[in-house]
Amino acid sequence: MQLWSEQLRCNLRDLLTQKLAGQVEKGSLPTGYDVLLVSRVLTDWPDEDAVRILRRCAEAVAPDGRVLVVEVLAGEEHAKNNASFDLQSLTLLGGRERVPEAFDVLASEAGLVARGRRDGANGLVVLEYARA
Repeated sequence: MQLWSEQLRCNLRDLLTQKLAGQVEKGSLPTGYDVLLVSRVLTDWPDEDAVRILRRCAEAVAPDGRVLVVEVLAGEEHAKNNASFDLQSLTLLGGRERVPEAFDVLASEAGLVARGRRDGANGLVVLEYARA
């Protein structure tokens, strides 16, 4: 017997994954731009979906363009302000907290190479990627 919370988690994740995957796979991302910004998205998704999102970005960005990934890394300040949201995204969507090097691995699997990193206050990080 499947619990209601398990069913809700499966249905919500399936719905959101299909919607996002559908948008990404149908080519609704703008193409040919110098920069595509992926802000606070990847942490919400499991690795395979995060790679799919980044792969589509790699395909859509101009040949010499950049994909910028903005995330807030887990830490004391982040936990204070975002704990309930993180709990929801981690349990309902299968997302996960990652360190910058883990984002680099996902980007590499998606055909991107790291070009830079900028660290900001309270765990904010901007990761810069280019086509491999």
